[in-house]
Amino acid sequence: MNEYPHTITIQNFTSSEDEGGGTVEEWVPYAQLEALVIPLSGTEFYQAQQTQNPIDYDVYIPFR
Repeated sequence: MNEYPHTITIQNFTSSEDEGGGTVEEWVPYAQLEALVIPLSGTEFYQAQQTQNPIDYDVYIPFR
């Protein structure tokens, strides 16, 4: 059994200029990591909402 069975992608939000002088905003992949992703239960989600942080999952990654 794998300790980190999931694969996650960490992304950076970038803004660049296009040919017309406008800006293009996009998410660019930064790193792909093995992880353990655990969804929160209803009670934990409710408590997280009390502090105005929409937390849906706990994500654990190995020390790098």
